[in-house]
Amino acid sequence: MIDFVVQTRVPNGLRPALRKSLEAVMKHCGVKGKAVTVILTDDAQIRPLKLEHLGIDEATDVLSFPVWAPAAPFMPPHLGDLIISLETAQVQADARGHSLTREVVLLASHGFTHLMGFEHPHAGGLGFEETDDSLEWKTFHDAARVAYGALEG
Repeated sequence: MIDFVVQTRVPNGLRPALRKSLEAVMKHCGVKGKAVTVILTDDAQIRPLKLEHLGIDEATDVLSFPVWAPAAPFMPPHLGDLIISLETAQVQADARGHSLTREVVLLASHGFTHLMGFEHPHAGGLGFEETDDSLEWKTFHDAARVAYGALEG
């Protein structure tokens, strides 16, 4: 189940596309029956969260807040929260030459992979190393492919 909290203007069609793609990623990860909250916000709302939790005073594209750890004895029904700045996502979508929806789907799949306990090396550029085919990025790339596939299918 995917719950949305909307704190900013969301273009028509973005939420259904995001729901479809994130549900596909959750199925891919074997957690189809679990819940996630996706908060769609702007830079002014995400910036203080990044400062508070990461010590960096700047806006970001996506933050993940898991409520469990992979080493825990059981997986709870709610896996955590994803917070996505549509403002930063639009800048990144423009830089990548694709739609805001495609960028948000990428960010959600990336953030969800973090909720599942995966980490990657520090990323430069736009924050997602699309051309890095090292093992550390494989899980993130696989999730993005599943998310994109759900958009196109």
